[in-house]
Amino acid sequence: MFYKMCFRLCVILFFGMQYSTSAVVIYDNERSNVTLPCSSSTDYPAWKGPEGIYNYRGSANFNPALGDKSSRLSWGQNKRDLVISNVVRKDGGQYFCNSLQMNLSVRVPPSAPKVMETEHKDNVGLIVRGSEAGTLTLICRSIGGFPDSDMVWMKGSTNLQTIKNETYINSNETYDIIGTYTFEPSSSDDGVQFICKTFFKIGPDNAQQTEVTLFLKLTA
Repeated sequence: MFYKMCFRLCVILFFGMQYSTSAVVIYDNERSNVTLPCSSSTDYPAWKGPEGIYNYRGSANFNPALGDKSSRLSWGQNKRDLVISNVVRKDGGQYFCNSLQMNLSVRVPPSAPKVMETEHKDNVGLIVRGSEAGTLTLICRSIGGFPDSDMVWMKGSTNLQTIKNETYINSNETYDIIGTYTFEPSSSDDGVQFICKTFFKIGPDNAQQTEVTLFLKLTA
C-alpha cells in the first residue's frame, strides 16, 4: 500500500513539474519596442499570443492572419526572443514560448501633474499663495494615463493625506486624476516646498512630480 501511494505521488509530481509554467509579468509603455524573452534551445521556437499562433517551431515567418501586427513582429538577435515594435494597448495579454508564460502589460504614462491656481515667481518657480489664518486646499491634476495611477501630495519626503478622485475618459480610454490636500497652514509653512507626485503602484512607477512653493500672508 505504501509503495502504491508513493508511486502515485511521484507520478503526480513528475507530470506537475513537466507541465508547470513560470509566469513573468512584463511592463512597457505604449509606442515603445518590447522584447519578450525565450530560453529555447533551438532557433525560432513556437510562439503564441493573445490572438493565437504566431509561428510554427523552426519557422522564422509570422502568421499572416495576425494582420498589421505581423509587420510589427521580429526576432531578437538570438533568434529566440520575440520583439514587438510600437506596442499598443491591445497587444497586452498572455504570451507563450515553450513552457514559459508571460503577461504583457502595456501602459500609458500619465501627464506631468499640474498644480492649480499657481503663479510663477523669478528665482523661485511655481508658487501658490495662502493665509496663515485660513484654510488652504492644494489641487493637482494629471491626465491621459492608463491604467489609473496613484497621486500624492508631499511635504519634503513626507506623504500628506491626499484625497484622490479619478475619472475614466471613454473617448481615449485613459484616466483623469485629481488629488487634493486641505490644511491650515502655519507660519512655519511659509516658503516651504510642496510636491505633487503621480506614479504607478505596480511595476515601474513612471513617477512624475511638480513642485510648488507656498507663500503665506502672515498674521501680525
